Amino acid sequence: LGLRWLPKRLEIDDPQRRTLRARSRRARDIVLAAISGTGMAGLVYAILTRPSAEGRISPFYVQHALPDGGGRNIVNVILVDFRGFDTLGETTVIALASVIAWSLLGPRLGFRRRSGAGAGRAPFALVFASPVFFWLLAALSVVVLLRGHNQIGGGFVGGLMAALAFAIIGLAQGLARARARLRWHPLALAGAGLLLAAASGLPGLAVYGDFLRHVWLEAELLGVPIKQGTTLLFDLGVYLAVLGTVLAFFFGLSREGEP
Repeated sequence: LGLRWLPKRLEIDDPQRRTLRARSRRARDIVLAAISGTGMAGLVYAILTRPSAEGRISPFYVQHALPDGGGRNIVNVILVDFRGFDTLGETTVIALASVIAWSLLGPRLGFRRRSGAGAGRAPFALVFASPVFFWLLAALSVVVLLRGHNQIGGGFVGGLMAALAFAIIGLAQGLARARARLRWHPLALAGAGLLLAAASGLPGLAVYGDFLRHVWLEAELLGVPIKQGTTLLFDLGVYLAVLGTVLAFFFGLSREGEP
C-alpha cells in the first residue's frame, strides 16, 4: 500500500546531477545494509551463545502440551490453553483496532462502489493471476487454521493469509471487487470472531467450571478416529478477528491512496 504514495520515477534533467544522486543513494544503501546486516548477525550470535537459565519454564510446556492441551504445536497450545485469557485479550484489542481504523478511514470518505477502482493500473500478470492466487491463499488459510493445534499454523496466521487473498483482489481488480468477494463487512467479521473466541470458553465453564478450559470429543467416523475440541472454535474466532481487522485497515488505506 505504501507504494501508492511513491512517485513512479525520479525526474532529473541534469545528467551530472542524476549520476551524483545515484552514487550517493548507492553509498547510503550500502551503509544501511552493512549496519542492518551486522546488527542482525550480532543479535543472532548473542541469542545462540547465551547460556540457558536454570529453572526455565520451557520444559513444563514441552511436557504438558500434549497431555493437558491436546496438541503437539506447543506455541498454539500455549496461546489457546495455558494463556487463553491473554490471547482473548489480544483478540479484543485487534477487534477494537478494526473499529478505530474503520471509523477513521471508512465513514469519513465513504465507500465508492466503483467497479474500476484500482483497475487498469495493476500489471496485467497480476490481474490475470489474481483469481488463482485468491483461491489458493483462501484454501491454504483454511488448511493452516485446521492444522494449527498440532502443526505449524493457527488462527492468526490463517487470518493473515485469508486477508492477503482479498488484498490481491483489491490491488488487481479494485476495492469494489474485493468487497464483493468478501460479502461480510470487515467489522462484522472482527466482531463475530471476538464473540466466537469468547463463546469457546463456555463449554469448559459448564463441564469443568473453568472458563476457557477446552473440551475435547473423541469419536470414530468410518473407522477413522477423530479428536476435536473447542480449541478449533477459539482459533476460528482469532482467524475471523484478524481477517476483519486487516481488511478494515486495507480498505481504508487503499481509499486514502487512490488519486
